[in-house]
Amino acid sequence: MIAAVVARTGLSTDAAARSIKLAPWQSRRGFTTANSRAELRRLQQRLAALAKLKERGTQSQEVETSAGAVEIKENAGSARIQLIFPGKPDDPTRRVLKANGFRWSPSQGAWQRHLNESGRYAA
Repeated sequence: MIAAVVARTGLSTDAAARSIKLAPWQSRRGFTTANSRAELRRLQQRLAALAKLKERGTQSQEVETSAGAVEIKENAGSARIQLIFPGKPDDPTRRVLKANGFRWSPSQGAWQRHLNESGRYAA
């Protein structure tokens, strides 16, 4: 790195070495391999969870509510649980949906949140 600075700027080697400042994490030895086993384990668990989600597939269920017939769809392709209403839900229903983490998706035409156990429970 020092040679590149000297070649581009024409500074002396000592001046170039003084002008280069490393971030604190760059000066520690082995910073690139720290915690790599834990990261590998975390990624393996994430892959297993995604494979289980894909294996379960997309499921759909019709539920009768006070807002009408609502379709609850577990969309494994986008990893979302979706609530599809026949029309626009009333204001209190929308407040309850937002309080439980659901957001309106115009592209999907559904209220949705991440597909996990808490999402299933909220639905």
